[in-house]
Amino acid sequence: MAGWDDVSTLADAPAAPRTPPPVAPARRGGAAVPGNIDLGNRPVVRNDDGSISTVRSISVNVDGREVLIPTVSDDGRIMTDDEAVQAYMRTGRHLGMFDTPEAASAYAEQLHNDQAQQYLPQASPPPAPTQRPDWRMPALTAPMPPRFQGLPQGAAQPQTAAPAPAPAPAPTAQENPWDAISDAAEAPPPAPRREQPGFIDRAINYVTGADEKEDLPEFLTALKPSEAGQEGKATAAQIDAVKNAILTTPDTKARLDIIRKSLPGVEVDQDRYGNPVIRYQGQRYYLNRPGPSQMDLIDTTAEVTKYLPAGRLAGAGRNILTRIGLGGLGAGATSVAEDVAAMPQGSERGIDPVRAGLATAGGAGGELLGAGLQRLAKWWRPGLVEPDGTLNAKGREAVQRAGVDPDTISPEVAKQLNDLLGKADAAALADAGVATQGVNRAKAGRFEVPLTRGQATGRADYLADEEAMRSGARGGNAAYDTLSRFDQRQAEALKDASRKLGTEFGGGRPMPQTTQDVGELVAQGVRGRASDADDAVRAAYRNVDMKGTRFDAGSAGQFMRDTVRRIRADEVVDSQLTPHTASVLGEMNRMAKAAEKAVDLRANPTISLKQAETFRRRLALRIEKTKADPQLRSDNRLLNSIRADLDAWLDDAIDTALLKGDDNAMDFLKEARALRRSYGDKFEIRPKDADAGKVMQRILSTDTTNQEVANWLYGAGELGSSTSSKRVLERMGKALGEDSQEWAAIKQGAWVRMIWGNKAQSLGEMPKDTIINRINNALNGRGKEITERLFTPAERAAIAEFRDVLKLTTTPRRLTNPSGSGAYVERAMRQMTSRMASATLGATVGPGAGLAMEAGQAVAAGSAGRRAAKAAVGEWAVRPTPLPVIGASGAAAASSGQDR
Repeated sequence: MAGWDDVSTLADAPAAPRTPPPVAPARRGGAAVPGNIDLGNRPVVRNDDGSISTVRSISVNVDGREVLIPTVSDDGRIMTDDEAVQAYMRTGRHLGMFDTPEAASAYAEQLHNDQAQQYLPQASPPPAPTQRPDWRMPALTAPMPPRFQGLPQGAAQPQTAAPAPAPAPAPTAQENPWDAISDAAEAPPPAPRREQPGFIDRAINYVTGADEKEDLPEFLTALKPSEAGQEGKATAAQIDAVKNAILTTPDTKARLDIIRKSLPGVEVDQDRYGNPVIRYQGQRYYLNRPGPSQMDLIDTTAEVTKYLPAGRLAGAGRNILTRIGLGGLGAGATSVAEDVAAMPQGSERGIDPVRAGLATAGGAGGELLGAGLQRLAKWWRPGLVEPDGTLNAKGREAVQRAGVDPDTISPEVAKQLNDLLGKADAAALADAGVATQGVNRAKAGRFEVPLTRGQATGRADYLADEEAMRSGARGGNAAYDTLSRFDQRQAEALKDASRKLGTEFGGGRPMPQTTQDVGELVAQGVRGRASDADDAVRAAYRNVDMKGTRFDAGSAGQFMRDTVRRIRADEVVDSQLTPHTASVLGEMNRMAKAAEKAVDLRANPTISLKQAETFRRRLALRIEKTKADPQLRSDNRLLNSIRADLDAWLDDAIDTALLKGDDNAMDFLKEARALRRSYGDKFEIRPKDADAGKVMQRILSTDTTNQEVANWLYGAGELGSSTSSKRVLERMGKALGEDSQEWAAIKQGAWVRMIWGNKAQSLGEMPKDTIINRINNALNGRGKEITERLFTPAERAAIAEFRDVLKLTTTPRRLTNPSGSGAYVERAMRQMTSRMASATLGATVGPGAGLAMEAGQAVAAGSAGRRAAKAAVGEWAVRPTPLPVIGASGAAAASSGQDR
């Protein structure tokens, strides 16, 4: 690799006679391509230390070939390395091209010696060359100058060169007279090898223009409005014309054309890097200084502003493909308009189809980029729900903006709302209309029920138009058919939703058709549970008897005798006033005599616990009978006194019996008494819910119908119409279990009663207003206690949401025309107008024209009605807020890139 090759002499050394040598020799020193510089006519540069330089060469690698170039310019100055390379790129002049760096270095050394012989005195041999260490330029990737087009990059036009004189013998150290010259003594320190710059360095240089600019100001600084009109300065009109040219067109050539024609004395030139330079009033200016500058800011702002209308036009597209097409078309039209507007101002460029094409592509690409950014923002933007499914702060604000209490929104509806509005931008969420439609469609979406535009928005004008379409008053048959099909689809969706809810309430069990079906299932369940419970009680008492847990018959008889004596002594017992007490006392006397007789016959007579429990149960039934009759208050009081004495004796007797029985008798006794008590609480009459006990007794006696059972559960009419329904449901919960299929059927029956009433009707046959009222009664009216007993809070919320969807699908009466008179009048007026117009045309032009006009009107009306109906029943989605600045930026960047 060649290094720095300086030919230096002592200051003021006498020049030796020069013999003109030929240009650099061909193939000398391994040259693949000879040099094309006249070495016999080189300028001499006097250095600061008194020495001189003529060649001072460096080598650069161009497409794998070492090119030797001088750093001494033709005008006699030392160029920087970059300037030397740029000079080679402009002129193609070099000292030779070599296959290897070693060949270039060898030739550089030989060239140094040749130059020394030519330009220095020959009395003494030349010194050894002072070389800078190897320094390789990176492979040149810039385009070659025009003169090199068509040749391999790095090759120059070859010139014929005569052979150079043979090099002089190298002097020895003793006879070298150049040892003391300053250029050799003070050689620069070794410079590190300069590697090819990486991507980051090239990008920085490209952005900043660090390697491609001179220290010149921008032309805008020469145009000072404060100096307008002064002698030798531009006028205000000229300044305005130039500024207008800069703002109206980004094309550099068009700007320079306008500046030359607007300002006298302007000349356009280039700097040594090829950048446009303006000469004005003896000064040199950049039109746009390489790298970031004031002009770049003005250009960027102006370009984006000019393409904003195209971006707004693209925003009118309903989908991404339409927006891309509109954005590209608008950007291309803007570019053409710029070129046309610049012509009257002095531009000779004309319409640039390439720039227009790039602007079109940039506008379309900007719209595509904007859509991508919006999708990315949606993906990143947090939604409306918390991880647990409840609304977050943003979701609550959106729901409140729709006029709905956020606390009434269930997790299921919140999820639907998040799917609809969760990724919407702030502008969409801030719109009360968008929020209202989002909430309404979320509620309907929870049940997969479609909504019309009017139903979703609640706007009276939309609802009125839709009602007119349903009646045929607007849009003709096409609109009528569209709305009819939609209404049928909506009705089926509501039916499916009601059945789906009922299935959910029943734990997956199919919906019953009527509440009578529920009554039959419940009655069978009660009878089966009672039979099983009674069998368990009997088995438990048998175990107690087998363990020897029995009472002493004598003790039992003594208790009976003592109780009878006490009551008769303290109270008046009469078969008319206290018939039940008299009957019980008589029974106790008979039991006492039987016990005494057993004692006489056997040594150790006993009675079982079951016998005692049976007597107590009969006593409890009599207490319930006397409680309901005000005339039997004394009877009721005496019977309660007898029962209290009986309970005290049983407790003492059980303790005594346990001492005589089996050690495990206590466990069996507790089990038997618990089973007996549970049976009574479920299926027998109890004081706290005697009406429910009577229902259970009626069901067990089979003296009832399925409809009666359903009425006892829900009431004969709406839920809660019977005051005993809640107590009956409590008994059913105990008897059947709340995880049983019968209990699930009871819940389903309540839902059937809300939706279908007390008859087997379908949802479509029942007016929606009636169903809405029934649900309101079940949730907030007389049926509230039943609903709260049967359904969980989440299930009640689902019922309320279904009611709200029914409300959305119900058109307010003020917007309907049940009689159809309005629709009839409107159709009649439309037909009369059409016929009059066709008749007039038929009379003036001909019958065929009239018929054609009438047919055309029908077709046009049908098409318009079909479009209106489709818009009314079409799907809804939140459209993203257009981002015209993205599309405008894309078009501006593409257009400006072509200009630069």
